[in-house]
Amino acid sequence: MEGFLPKEIVNKDKIIKMITNKNKYLQIIIIYFILSYSHMHTFAIAKSEQTENPVQIVRILTDKTIFKKNEHFQVNVQYDATDGAKTIGIGLQVHYDSSCLELLEFNNYKSKLISIPLLKEDDDDLDNNEFTDKTLRMAWLDLSINWPSNEDLPFNAITLIFRVKPQTSCTNSCINVTETSHDSNYNCRLENIDFTILNLLQSDINLDGLVDLKDIIQTIKFISNKE
Repeated sequence: MEGFLPKEIVNKDKIIKMITNKNKYLQIIIIYFILSYSHMHTFAIAKSEQTENPVQIVRILTDKTIFKKNEHFQVNVQYDATDGAKTIGIGLQVHYDSSCLELLEFNNYKSKLISIPLLKEDDDDLDNNEFTDKTLRMAWLDLSINWPSNEDLPFNAITLIFRVKPQTSCTNSCINVTETSHDSNYNCRLENIDFTILNLLQSDINLDGLVDLKDIIQTIKFISNKE
């Protein structure tokens, strides 16, 4: 053993002391790397949170989700952004089932709308719903990146007026929204609605979507003709 080691460390006590010192140095090195990794990991998380894209949000809103046949109701297409900032705009499609609903009108649409909203067949099926067959397409664009101007978020981008068709056999339906374009610095989140249609018009004899005096007259005429 002594022939293979330098004379200065042949002493056993010196060997034990050196090993102990080396262990201390090793512990210090390990602690240093742990602290360094922890700092780097925390920095990476903080950096990830800071660079995560804000979100453009579009919601389909109604006052209620249960409707009667022939009932008119209002739908608001609400826009919001998680950072509250202005953007270049957004392109949207509102999807609905024309066997259940009739779109009567749209109004209150805000400035920077590229063109009047267009009613089209739902050929692309962007909402992945086989029952929706109509879309209302619209887009807002502001090259100065100041959309929506003069509006506090969230705000109502456009208002739609629908009527439940009086002779529909639908008992439930939906109105969906999809995006055709959005600001490249943002992600996009879309919120749809589902609703129920009540079948309360069993006494609607003349099938006009109402139960009124006309139905009574129609019933009387029917009974008179039978006699």
